Amino acid sequence: MAMMKRIPILILFGILLPSCENPNSISDYHNQKVKQFEEENKTVSSCEVCFIGDSITDGYDVKSFYPQWDVLNRGIGGDKTYNVLDILPISFYAVKPKVGVLLIGINDIGTGRSNSEIEETYENILKGIHENLPSCKMIVESVYPTSGNCAIWNDQVNELNPKIEALSEKYSYQYVDVHTPLLDPETNQLNTEYTIEGLHLNSAGYEVVTATLTPYIETALG
Repeated sequence: MAMMKRIPILILFGILLPSCENPNSISDYHNQKVKQFEEENKTVSSCEVCFIGDSITDGYDVKSFYPQWDVLNRGIGGDKTYNVLDILPISFYAVKPKVGVLLIGINDIGTGRSNSEIEETYENILKGIHENLPSCKMIVESVYPTSGNCAIWNDQVNELNPKIEALSEKYSYQYVDVHTPLLDPETNQLNTEYTIEGLHLNSAGYEVVTATLTPYIETALG
């Protein structure tokens, strides 16, 4: 694959800040993306794998990294768990994917939500998918580690991931630990070789994510 296809599109997101701080309003960008999904849905005839989440998913060039499958990227930069929940009918249910890949939660932490609040919304996401798309096989990713200015979130991330794993098991979904492969064992933070500024991934980081997820997606698709 050409390297230029793998450059994260972080610079296109006016809502994303290198300081790892989240802006107060993401409504314009969020609404723009939702409208884009609605338009795409009119021409989507099939979907093998649908990725949902925040800016880390939004900046993931899944079509280049997974050319062997019919994939959709429904990530929205700045989204939190409750944003993902609200738009599931448009972003996810409407395209009826065989496999879903979910990564969400770091923006909740970054804006001060407690793990109990995140866990409650997370369960509503998984419950909604279970009820509306019972045949869809979900791959639920751990929240990734952070570094630099964002490293202040790591303790909460480490406490949240086991809760996400337990919820995944509750709904018979596949939890995947992507946190560990991205970790620098010497610092217990996101490996600086894999990140732009301590939160968002660079090409090398997405390579690690792809290598970690691919076997699980292959298994889910049968």
